[in-house]
Amino acid sequence: MCKFDLLECKRYDSLMISLQQAHTLSSIANCDWPDEYPDLLTALINLLSSGSTDSVHGATQVFTEFIKSDLTEDQILPVLRQLLPVLLEILGATQVSEPSVIPMRQLEINPQTHCPLTRARTVSVFRQCVTALFMVKDQHPQAVKEAIGTVLPIWLEAFKVLLNINPVSDVSNGKNWDGLAVRIQMFKVRDLVVGLLILPHHLQTLSIIHISFPKAINLSLLTDFLAASISHLDALFPTYAHYYINSEGSVPITSEDETIELTQLVTSIFDFMSSVARHSKTKGWLEVNLQQTVSVIFGYAQITRDDVRHLLKIQTFYLNLMIGGKLGKQCQCVCRTRRGRNPAI
Repeated sequence: MCKFDLLECKRYDSLMISLQQAHTLSSIANCDWPDEYPDLLTALINLLSSGSTDSVHGATQVFTEFIKSDLTEDQILPVLRQLLPVLLEILGATQVSEPSVIPMRQLEINPQTHCPLTRARTVSVFRQCVTALFMVKDQHPQAVKEAIGTVLPIWLEAFKVLLNINPVSDVSNGKNWDGLAVRIQMFKVRDLVVGLLILPHHLQTLSIIHISFPKAINLSLLTDFLAASISHLDALFPTYAHYYINSEGSVPITSEDETIELTQLVTSIFDFMSSVARHSKTKGWLEVNLQQTVSVIFGYAQITRDDVRHLLKIQTFYLNLMIGGKLGKQCQCVCRTRRGRNPAI
């Protein structure tokens, strides 16, 4: 009965309890699924599709643990075929039709159905799915190619639409910055796709896709994502300067135990841009937008007021040492002079 009770996936106020619950069910699944627990996947998909906030929250946590565990090559693809369309709906993008190429008008974006942290968790699961596909692409090249051709364009289009929403709306709430979590995960996914080919050690979602399956992001999408990156950095810089450079306020807390800070998003964006900048496809875009890119980099490279105060303290300390050293030498000279005149000194 234990595993069926855990499958209820109730949301606890403590993130630690909730995470332990998901980890426990994932551990049971690794031993029992699919032979002793054949209906696990169906049950989790049903929870994701239930519309219940608590059920969706719990199920995404289980999948976060489940996907990164030891799924076999034969298990990964069937799981992803059932899972990814449901995750896309939770993220807030509903596919209207299923053509080979998905234009923006065929996606309906409704990001308000689920809370930002639950939506961010769906992107995290998607990132692990992309990593899993990359790991089995040599064993199942045709199946992976089919999955990439049908799944990734829809998700990338959803990212494009969601990232066109003004990021300032996610930091204008003085109580929490939960909305940043979705953007952080999206830039990580993009960095992975861009980067597994260029930087095999760096597994991040846009970065993960760009690294693992670079052909999945064409030049048009790549430049759109670069433009979104610069737009995010420009729009968020006043908030960054207020809280981090000038230290004029306390960073808002999140609604869960995990801390979500603007610096996490900024770092994810720069990681993505760094991996993309190494690609020859982006040379033309960088040449046109070099001045703006450099200006943004210098803006975020400023040291904080706390750092300035710390450096001034260090400078003062060493100046005092230098002055003290000079005074010490002068005293030694006086003593030697007096000692020459009076041996008693």
